[in-house]
Amino acid sequence: MTASIQISEAIKIILGEDIAEGFIRINALNQDFQKITFNKNPFCTVCSQKKFELLEKKPQQLITFCGGSVYQAHIKNPLIKADYERRGPITVFKDGRILVKARSEQTAKALISRFVAL
Repeated sequence: MTASIQISEAIKIILGEDIAEGFIRINALNQDFQKITFNKNPFCTVCSQKKFELLEKKPQQLITFCGGSVYQAHIKNPLIKADYERRGPITVFKDGRILVKARSEQTAKALISRFVAL
């Protein structure tokens, strides 16, 4: 069930067709599907214009994404073998980017210094 939905969306991507926006929540026990949609922020360059500038840059400081609870920073030599690795509320990527889920910038900085050597 889940795999067939994933395959359908992957084929759409390969063919250059539009894919379904939002998320699909599947309750396999009840065989129940729920489509969850969300509103795009019209002022966010990622949401509205699909410009992913922050993924291409290596920020010198902590930046926040729209929504405010995810922060990105960059570290030197992350020393991980996989493409990414989760460390609690932090995800470290091979290219040195780190994403931190936190309620404030101060909390994000504290988590980074606790889990990752900058």
